[in-house]
Amino acid sequence: MESLLAAAKSYETLMSTRYRILLGKKRSLLPIELSFHVDNFYHLVGLHKLKYLLSTRNSERILKMILSGELTDEMAMAHEKYPEIKDRIALVTNLSEILEGNVRYFEIVHEMYSLIKADLIILGKFNEKDTLYFAIKMINNVYAPVSLFNPEMGHYTENQKEYRALYFDKLNLDTRNLTIIKPCTSTTIDINEYFE
Repeated sequence: MESLLAAAKSYETLMSTRYRILLGKKRSLLPIELSFHVDNFYHLVGLHKLKYLLSTRNSERILKMILSGELTDEMAMAHEKYPEIKDRIALVTNLSEILEGNVRYFEIVHEMYSLIKADLIILGKFNEKDTLYFAIKMINNVYAPVSLFNPEMGHYTENQKEYRALYFDKLNLDTRNLTIIKPCTSTTIDINEYFE
């Protein structure tokens, strides 16, 4: 079982990471950058479901509480709604592996009939189950996470515009180290046109 502490440490690492992906579909290209902000941690890990456990909803404060041991798994597990978030804790802990794995990308172009407000869906796998990662466009093709879960039904990606990754890299914002996950094989695409 994954712990809140492991999820917090994993997300803290992601906050200094930027994924840069060039998506393509026929003659259409969509450059995206996945960015991870402290404000998104609270909801991604599912702590919003544990009402009355926390005196704050400040995501940065909650992340610090977990990292310092002020908020523990034992405290969360005592809450009646904990079973609803344990899978999300595991997903956040393993988010980099999910995103770097074999995934499908969908631009949301039709109503999803969901409360989730997002512009992009990344469909991946974790423990052989479908995993949905929803992101909202911030500015200049930078997307931030809004939700992450294993869906009961697969209707979220129906009628959405599916892309494939033509190029994919991972940039460490602290060290500026760049790891190419999927190189671009097209001779007609100059990646530098899309990413600084």
